[in-house]
Amino acid sequence: MNSLIMNSRNVLFDPTAKVNRTNLPDIVLALGTKVYFDKPELTLYNPKEAFIHLKNLCRYHGALKISVVQHLAICDIIFKTLISDHSYLLSHFLSEGEDSTIFSNGIIQRGYVNSHDIVEYIMNDIATGLKPYLSFKAIESPWDSHIHKQMGLPLEYKNELLVKCIDINALMLEMELFNHPGHEAIMKAYQSIMLPFSDKEFMALKRTVRTFIREDSRALWYDIQTHINAAAALLKQRREING
Repeated sequence: MNSLIMNSRNVLFDPTAKVNRTNLPDIVLALGTKVYFDKPELTLYNPKEAFIHLKNLCRYHGALKISVVQHLAICDIIFKTLISDHSYLLSHFLSEGEDSTIFSNGIIQRGYVNSHDIVEYIMNDIATGLKPYLSFKAIESPWDSHIHKQMGLPLEYKNELLVKCIDINALMLEMELFNHPGHEAIMKAYQSIMLPFSDKEFMALKRTVRTFIREDSRALWYDIQTHINAAAALLKQRREING
């Protein structure tokens, strides 16, 4: 090694020195985007960058090899089954005063189903039980709102009850299908919001998931983005009509 480099490194070496992070970002993403957690507005959403992170980010603290991209795709399959064979259930997810042309619209809400965890490319996949101890929502919510606005899907038009139900049903399906040891406890805790699919439909869901889980994540992400873009375009049109 060059002696000049060695000498300069030795001069700088001080394990007791405090690192000055004043000008450092909180994190730097895969394509170089700098992130400051207290300033979401400085970050421009980049689908290519989000994909790199989400295809590598495993759920369940790494207990199962299921990425966030795969989870979003599983949610979409469940939603597709819901609106294809049980569309009557959509009215169960409407709150008083909500516009049914938006909050029960299959194309628009499918976009929110496909986008609901994308913020995790910034915030990571934090266990639900841990979030209250970290006051995590206070940080995550502004980021979720910021990312969704950039996707053209403002959160005020998201059917939160519907998307959460799809999310939880995907969780139960994933845990059962891939033998997560906590599966039975989760099924018991959430049995009241299990979608009323028949045994035949549930077996079909399992077969579909087993097949596509082996697909290239890029193909899954392409479909996710397609549904998000279709939802954003229709939502924009509906908002213009409604004034």
